[in-house]
Amino acid sequence: MGVNRILKWAFVASVAVYAGVAVAVAGPPRWDSPWLPPDPTHRVLLFVLAFIGAGTWAAGWVVGHMKEPPVQSAHELVVRRPPIFGRQRFILAAALIEAGAIYGLVLSLVTKDSRYAIAFAVPALVLLLLTPTGGEGQGA
Repeated sequence: MGVNRILKWAFVASVAVYAGVAVAVAGPPRWDSPWLPPDPTHRVLLFVLAFIGAGTWAAGWVVGHMKEPPVQSAHELVVRRPPIFGRQRFILAAALIEAGAIYGLVLSLVTKDSRYAIAFAVPALVLLLLTPTGGEGQGA
């Protein structure tokens, strides 16, 4: 198992922990409550964090599916640098995707409603699982 695969499962576990922390601190999810918080400040915070979360998920998806940069010169063809692009790309993509789950945890702790952490964690988990680790054939 490569380092990137281990990192991938560490990111997945951390997102699951965020949902667990929200449930432990804010209590069990209240699925029958209205999704829009009654407090206008919390409502604005929900919209802002959902917008930022969607942006970080999209950025993570784009970065996670980038291909290796093209060779810039003939010198690079002769002298190959270590294949670290895949690891750097994956870690940046996973961190961006994980950030979306952190926004849900923040919202849950502010509103005292653990549903938001779970709702933000599910897309983050799916995106993390679908993000390629890079260098699968090279032991990365």
